[in-house]
Amino acid sequence: MIDFFRVLARHKLIAFGVFLFVVALAIGYLSVKEPVYTVSSRLVPPDISDIKELLLAEPVLWGMKTEDGKLVGYTTGKSLLNKYGLESITPTSVFESYVKNCNSEEARSRFSGSNNPRSFKISSVNNIPAIVISLSHRDPEYAATKVNEFVKYIERYTAQKITDDIEQVIEIEVKKLSRDMDAQLSSETIDQVNINSKDILLDVELLQKRINYLNSLSVDLSNTSVVNVDSPAKPTSVPDKPNKTLILSLSIALGVLLGILSAFIKEFMSKYKKQT
Repeated sequence: MIDFFRVLARHKLIAFGVFLFVVALAIGYLSVKEPVYTVSSRLVPPDISDIKELLLAEPVLWGMKTEDGKLVGYTTGKSLLNKYGLESITPTSVFESYVKNCNSEEARSRFSGSNNPRSFKISSVNNIPAIVISLSHRDPEYAATKVNEFVKYIERYTAQKITDDIEQVIEIEVKKLSRDMDAQLSSETIDQVNINSKDILLDVELLQKRINYLNSLSVDLSNTSVVNVDSPAKPTSVPDKPNKTLILSLSIALGVLLGILSAFIKEFMSKYKKQT
């Protein structure tokens, strides 16, 4: 250890000069490097009341007949969506659709332009159904605005996608019921099946009521929200990059190591010259 400190003492100017050079480089880099700010928004699933408009297409109303054949009312039957192989609409399912669309290249391109999709980062939150959408940019005001706009855009995009699926299912079901009603009213059916004409009329009435019900369904997207914004994006005054504390700490450590190394290299070169 005594020899170690003697070497450093003999070549302290070189060691100190290298140390100052490395630290100066780090300070110079920090002075010219533009700061980058990261802002984020935290999102959670919607409440059931937020998606009530989307639930209008869930039940299928089936008719009930009394023993004398009269039509007296309706009861909830199988879900239309399940009937056609689609997922039931719940707060969890629409939130999962929202997250999927957040990661969709199509949705991102439509929001930002096909040639310049913005780098929104989507990350999950441990142990709870929530996500964080973040964006890094040199202007924190701009980043916050874009994150909030992206959150709103994907919400409208997801709600419209779900509504389109609902409308498609309703259209398919109405066409099917219309065909069934036409078949009931056809003379061939009445001739082939020996049943009372009153029962035919009751069945037709039921089919028509179901068709009218389905045609009356509509989704008001202005009252629909497929996600809750737990905390909107806000500008920050603390830059995410560059990390000044980390860079300065590393530069000091590196400067010390390189300074010591340069002192020993100088000592080695001096001894080598003396020997030769």
